[in-house]
Amino acid sequence: MCDTSLEMSWDQLRQMIQRVSERTQEIRYGIKTSGWTSEEALGYKKGDGRNHYTPLPYAAIKRLLSTVIPDKQKDVFVDWGSGLGRVVVLASTYSYREVIGVEFSPSLCVAAKSNLDRARVKQQCGSVRIVNIDAREFAVPPDSTVMFFFNPFRGQLLTQVVKQIRDSWIDHPRSITFLVSNHADFIADTGSADWLSPVSFWSAYPHISCSVIRTRV
Repeated sequence: MCDTSLEMSWDQLRQMIQRVSERTQEIRYGIKTSGWTSEEALGYKKGDGRNHYTPLPYAAIKRLLSTVIPDKQKDVFVDWGSGLGRVVVLASTYSYREVIGVEFSPSLCVAAKSNLDRARVKQQCGSVRIVNIDAREFAVPPDSTVMFFFNPFRGQLLTQVVKQIRDSWIDHPRSITFLVSNHADFIADTGSADWLSPVSFWSAYPHISCSVIRTRV
């Protein structure tokens, strides 16, 4: 009984620390990206493969972003399913030539652009933009080299988007890094074992998996 009580108390303490940390980061950056919104509320059709909105914790984003040292002359960053723009805001502080957020929901795009405008960050990238478009219709930039996926899609939609990236990679050979969270079987689920290879994997609180994946040489 005592052990269970202590375990619950420790879990509650971690949850409290997590909430305080997230809130502190929101205040620090001057943006509003927290919360949860269902697929239905975002206007997604049932079964179309799009997931609800909830942001990846700041700590996990920062660790994933730190695995890449971009070249401002050539590297382009794409956040697939950019939501309210948390990842885009943080990625803009790195020296990418361009940072792009791809988001299907018009309401999320409007809010994300507002977050970008008021974010208290020193942008290091050449340019940053949010594109309101179906991911399947987004033309993968031939010079895009970093792809961020926080589980925005599933099933056929995800497979189709990854295939588009593969087609771009074949047409314009280059090294591409995938920063993936909450999708431990990303390579297998998208049938990409012939061109993608895992680099590193770790778990973060609470129940978050993070992977760095790169194109094969």
